[in-house]
Amino acid sequence: MDAKLIYEGNPRLMVGNIRPGEQAGTFLVDILTVDNSLVETRTISAATGRQIRGN
Repeated sequence: MDAKLIYEGNPRLMVGNIRPGEQAGTFLVDILTVDNSLVETRTISAATGRQIRGN
Protein backbone atom coordinates (compact mmCIF):
# COMPACT_ATOMS: atom_id res chain seq x y z
CA MET A 1 0.00 0.00 0.00
CA ASP A 2 2.87 2.38 0.74
CA ALA A 3 4.21 1.77 -2.78
CA LYS A 4 0.78 2.62 -4.25
CA LEU A 5 0.76 5.95 -2.41
CA ILE A 6 4.28 6.72 -3.62
CA TYR A 7 3.20 5.87 -7.18
CA GLU A 8 0.21 8.23 -6.86
CA GLY A 9 2.71 11.00 -6.15
CA ASN A 10 1.39 12.69 -3.01
CA PRO A 11 4.15 12.85 -0.39
CA ARG A 12 1.68 14.08 2.25
CA LEU A 13 -0.20 10.75 2.38
CA MET A 14 0.65 7.67 4.42
CA VAL A 15 -0.90 4.36 5.42
CA GLY A 16 -2.67 4.31 8.77
CA ASN A 17 -4.61 1.54 10.49
CA ILE A 18 -5.05 -1.80 8.67
CA ARG A 19 -7.82 -4.11 9.85
CA PRO A 20 -9.98 -7.01 8.60
CA GLY A 21 -12.66 -5.99 6.12
CA GLU A 22 -16.41 -6.44 6.36
CA GLN A 23 -16.38 -8.96 3.50
CA ALA A 24 -14.43 -12.22 3.65
CA GLY A 25 -11.03 -11.96 1.97
CA THR A 26 -10.69 -8.18 2.34
CA PHE A 27 -9.06 -5.71 4.64
CA LEU A 28 -9.57 -2.00 5.28
CA VAL A 29 -6.71 0.48 5.02
CA ASP A 30 -6.92 4.03 6.36
CA ILE A 31 -5.15 6.66 4.25
CA LEU A 32 -3.92 9.55 6.38
CA THR A 33 -2.17 12.86 5.84
CA VAL A 34 1.22 13.34 7.49
CA ASP A 35 -0.57 15.11 10.38
CA ASN A 36 -2.75 11.97 10.92
CA SER A 37 -5.99 13.37 9.46
CA LEU A 38 -8.12 10.66 7.83
CA VAL A 39 -8.41 11.11 4.04
CA GLU A 40 -10.27 7.90 3.19
CA THR A 41 -10.59 4.22 4.00
CA ARG A 42 -9.90 1.81 1.14
CA THR A 43 -11.10 -1.79 0.86
CA ILE A 44 -8.33 -4.06 -0.40
CA SER A 45 -8.57 -7.64 -1.68
CA ALA A 46 -6.41 -9.97 0.41
CA ALA A 47 -5.97 -12.27 -2.61
CA THR A 48 -4.81 -9.69 -5.17
CA GLY A 49 -3.75 -6.65 -3.13
CA ARG A 50 -5.91 -4.46 -5.36
CA GLN A 51 -8.44 -1.92 -4.24
CA ILE A 52 -12.09 -2.97 -4.42
CA ARG A 53 -14.06 -0.06 -5.82
CA GLY A 54 -17.68 0.79 -5.20
CA ASN A 55 -17.61 0.69 -1.42
